[in-house]
Parts: sequence; structure tokens; C-alpha cells
Amino acid sequence: MRSRHYVFFTLNDFTKDGGETVRIRGIANALAAQKQDVKMVSNMTNKDGFSTAIELIELGYSMNKRQKRVFQFLVSVLPFFILRLFYYRLYKHCNDVLENNDLTGQEIIFCGYLDNSIGYFLKRSGASIKVLNDIHGIGPIEFKYKVSHNIFEKTYNQLRHWSACHLDRKVFGLADGFIFVSKAMQDYFSGLYPQIRDKKSYIVRDGVSTTLCRQKVDVALLKRLQKKYHLTEQDEVVFFAGNFKDLGGVIDLFEAFREVLTKRDDVKMVLVGEGEHYRRVQKRIRTSGLEAKIILTGRVPYGHLKTYQQLADIIVCPDKKHLYSELIPHIKYYDALASGKIVINGDFASIREINKDETMSVSFKPSDIDDLAEKIIFCLKNRDLLDQKYSSVKDVTCREFSYDKAIIGLLQKNGSPR
Repeated sequence: MRSRHYVFFTLNDFTKDGGETVRIRGIANALAAQKQDVKMVSNMTNKDGFSTAIELIELGYSMNKRQKRVFQFLVSVLPFFILRLFYYRLYKHCNDVLENNDLTGQEIIFCGYLDNSIGYFLKRSGASIKVLNDIHGIGPIEFKYKVSHNIFEKTYNQLRHWSACHLDRKVFGLADGFIFVSKAMQDYFSGLYPQIRDKKSYIVRDGVSTTLCRQKVDVALLKRLQKKYHLTEQDEVVFFAGNFKDLGGVIDLFEAFREVLTKRDDVKMVLVGEGEHYRRVQKRIRTSGLEAKIILTGRVPYGHLKTYQQLADIIVCPDKKHLYSELIPHIKYYDALASGKIVINGDFASIREINKDETMSVSFKPSDIDDLAEKIIFCLKNRDLLDQKYSSVKDVTCREFSYDKAIIGLLQKNGSPR
């Protein structure tokens, strides 16, 4: 296969693992494994998990969470000449990095929602680049359906939705091409912005990384975790690893687990991760007196995920009923399937394409707490049978749903305009 050049651009520093970092690392490593020329422009401080064949280029320009939100909001609302005055240093710095590394005139993959906005800003400012945006999230949908607990939250979410729509319109209009995470997402955006239908387009779905498939259980760490969290062989463990965000359903999982405890006293739950609902979950655990039953570990390194999964008997992906989940499977689902454990996931259209007749995992009705509780109890009662039923899922996942397979379309030179 003839080698091509792939340049990735992201402000991410890879110090905290999440869906976006897993995707970037998975795609870049898969391309490098195919003997492609891969360069990564980033703020990376931790090179762990990246192929040594990837050329890492230091960006040296970072933004904190607040600065990111301000930048994207201003991109969405300001006339461009004013925006360029505010952020001329950003343009100059990034353009210098591109020029100094002979990357001008090339096609550059901008990796995330913020990075897509940066790509728009650089090109509009005069940078000589072709912008290929990796689209694996839908900001307007997330903000539109976000649960608001008071009038202030509702107003704030409406403002974010309006801003995200304006931002997408600008970003999609100027990009030279797109990488979509699913055909359904491509169709969704093509319906919103018909002008993108004739642009270069690729489908690169999410999947499981080779890094996770090859990851070994750290036996010493596992023993320390079992001792730290007072987990014995008699305890059955329900497990979640992911972002504590609204659509992720971690609050639903907490309520479902409370129902499970009314029927099973020998069960504990381990929650791995952090996010906007972390404090809310923490408070509910405390006020319910369940500190001995529910363990919050906080965020853990992706390199230790396999070991943490080993604590589990059942892994739950409790995502709520949401259009976004209907369009694409979440990375945490693939991560869960690669664990070799029994997995429970919402019955979304995107999941049914993978999980026909529940051949990969047990399904529950999204946002139905009672049904989720029933499925957890069902899995606990039938662990031996389900372990046998799903004994080959780990191997199937790492073989059929890896990034090595997902990038096949990206290896085509011209993509596939609609």
C-alpha cells in the first residue's frame, strides 16, 4: 500500500484520557501500523500509548476550559475581523508552527470540537491549509436536550445551543472535508448543511483501541484496589467507567442500583470517572448512606482500565434516551466489550447494528430505571450462563471493531462525496 501523509492537529495535551483522546490515539496508531506517514501537532506531555512511528510536533499553545468556551462562543457570534483582532496571536503562533514544520499547503485533520473551530479560524485568517474536520460529537443536540434544574440553567443551555448552531454553520461551511463517526451522523449533518454533500467525506467509526486489547491486568495493582475498596470474593460488583455527564446516565445507574440493593445485599458498585454530575452522585451516595456499597474512584489512566475492569462482574453503560446515542455507539461500549465481562447497554438503533439478538451484550430500555435494575438483577442471577454466552465477545470486538478496520475508508485518497 502506497504511503500517504496524515497530519493531526489538536490542542489536547493527553494528560486526561477520555473518548476524544482514545479516538485520536486509536486512529493515528492504526494509520502508523499501515506504514502511513503520520504527524501529530499537539500539546502532548505524555507519549504513552502512541506508536513510535508517529512524528510528534509540539504546538505550545493551550487553552483552559473557560478559554475554550469563550473562544468558541466568540467564533460563533463575532464578525470575523473583530475575532481576528482578539486572537491574532493564536493565528500567528499556530501558523508559525505549521510553516516551521513544512505543513502549509497540506490537508490537516482537526481532531475535536474545539480543534474544528481552530481549523476554521486558521483557514479564515489566511493559513494555507486544507481543513479536514473529524466530527464525532453533536454539540447542538447535547445542549438542546440537556436537563435544566432551574431557569438559569435552562437559559444557559439555550444560549449554548444557539451558539453551537451558529458555530457549526461556520465551521462546516469552510471545511474542505469531513470524517464522520457513522453514516447516520453524516446523513444528519448533510440534512442540516446541504452544501457539504459534495465535499470529501470519510466514515471512521469509533472502536476499541489496539492498546486496550493488548493491555495486561496489573495483578499487584488489582490486589491493592481490592484491599483499598474492601472487595472480597463474595462481593458481586457492578461497574461503570466513563464521563459523569448528563446523557451518560450515571444518575440513572445510581437509582437503579438502589433498587437492586432492595433485593440483593451482596452487591457493590464501582464508578470510575468524573464530570459534571460527579458531585451530585457523591452527594446522593452520602445522603443515602451507601458509602460502603458504592465506590467512587475518580478518573484513572487509560493504561489501567483493564485492571479496573477486572474488579467487575457486570459492566453497565447506562446512557440515557438521546438522539446522539441513537446515531453512534459510545467508545465506552467498545471498551466494555473488550473487557471479557458481561455488559449491559441501552437498546439504541446504533447498538442494534452491532448487538443483533443480544449476541454481544444485554440490552435495557434507555432511561427506564426499573428495567435497568431488572437487567442488572437478571445478569447477577445468570452470571455463569451469560459468561459462557459472551465468552467470545472480547475476541470478536478486538478483531471486528478495532480502529485498524475503522480506518480502511480513510486510506482512500479522495473519500466518498455523497
